[in-house]
Amino acid sequence: EEKDIFIVQVIDILDSLKETISQFSSRLREWYGLHFPELTDRIIEDNILLAEIVAKIGNRKNYNEEVFKNRFEIPQRLIEKLINISKKSMGADINLKMVKDFAQQILSINNYRIALELYLEDLMSTTAPNIQAIVGSLIGAKLIAKAGNLRKLAFMPASRIQLLGAETALYRHLKSGQKLPKHGIIFQWQQIRGNPPWIRGNIARLIAGKLGLAAKIDYFSGDFVGEEYAKEIEEKIEEIKKKYPTPPERKSKKKRK
Repeated sequence: EEKDIFIVQVIDILDSLKETISQFSSRLREWYGLHFPELTDRIIEDNILLAEIVAKIGNRKNYNEEVFKNRFEIPQRLIEKLINISKKSMGADINLKMVKDFAQQILSINNYRIALELYLEDLMSTTAPNIQAIVGSLIGAKLIAKAGNLRKLAFMPASRIQLLGAETALYRHLKSGQKLPKHGIIFQWQQIRGNPPWIRGNIARLIAGKLGLAAKIDYFSGDFVGEEYAKEIEEKIEEIKKKYPTPPERKSKKKRK
């Protein structure tokens, strides 16, 4: 039994579920917007929260302090705003039974997504614990899936791991000379995405190198060194921040004769 095959399947299903939730939520906003357009257009941006409100409350005439109490994770100020706007809404009175059922389906899919992510964490903890310790279950699983399996990832050079998921941009660079990408899937990791653009390339190279070592250790069933690697990465990132506190000066273009 090769559990990395399970990881590839699960991460593909998760991507499909997230896309489905996004598409369904867009339809829900259009459908429920006929009844309460102010809610779907401006106030509630979180798709799952919107589905919960539609499924549990439905008709805007039911919006009051009692129905919101201890049922949703919403600030009191927003609750008061929802109640006030619901009284002045220009939406139509429609049969909301099917709309509420549709919202419930979105919540069911999201619950399954959460359960699948927990299952993925278990798979990663037994199959690729060192990769998981560095970038987490989701990003680690995406790297394994993009590579094809754990073995292929383990034998990849760090430079290729760094650009996994950025193949289109890389081919564009080779073909037309456009800017070379600095990172692919690993950009989703908070420590890269959350830092200034001018040091992201340095961090990406650092992470890719450690991931290459971690993948080899995981594939050959070596010791668990993920926490040690994660600590080293954190220290190195702080060093990079201190070394490059401001963006580098751009080279001035040569004046044409």
